[in-house]
Amino acid sequence: MNNGPRPVGMKLMQLRYDLLLHTILGLCLLSGHVARGQSSGIGFKAGGQITTARASGATARPMAGAVLGLYGTVYGGPRLELQPELLVNMQGRVLAEGENGFAGLRFYYAQLPISAKFFIGNTFNIAAGPQAGKLLYAQQFGDTTINITGDVNKWDFGVNAGIGADLRSGWDFTLRYYSGMSSVLKSEQNVLPLHRSTQLTIGYRFAKWRHKARRGRTRK
Repeated sequence: MNNGPRPVGMKLMQLRYDLLLHTILGLCLLSGHVARGQSSGIGFKAGGQITTARASGATARPMAGAVLGLYGTVYGGPRLELQPELLVNMQGRVLAEGENGFAGLRFYYAQLPISAKFFIGNTFNIAAGPQAGKLLYAQQFGDTTINITGDVNKWDFGVNAGIGADLRSGWDFTLRYYSGMSSVLKSEQNVLPLHRSTQLTIGYRFAKWRHKARRGRTRK
């Protein structure tokens, strides 16, 4: 394990994460006066992410990625929602290879996250839940591009946790962290590379249906 000083690039990445977190918190504070109705719905979401793969004995640098897809919100009570999603995800890692320069791995997944969302107030929520991903395609890039789909495990499993702001207008903002729990590459079982990502998305619920509030159980 390298206990030396953190490289400048990693410090900049940390600053970006802090900026994203402050952005979400600011949105929550600005929208806190907007009452949120008790409703379920279906929406579309898209966003960007910073991804890498944590592995013992290997050096990996963060890589920009993207995500888009559909999500649903299922009413579970005055302060609880269940949110399943169906996403297409592009992620990867950049590898430092010394004399050979830089190379990287890029992965495309169909993902199914399921999050339980607990609301603190009308807008702000914290969420966590499991995620499964089915590999669609994988490649190694550098001087040449090579298809490595056969060298990657078909399924990826892990957990998500994050914060969000769901507005009554239908716009949803989410910042979350994903931690993979299954090895990415078949040939690196001893190294155990695991997916990691920090993701910022914007969604819009284009279809909504309301639920009648029980007396004494509405959100305050």
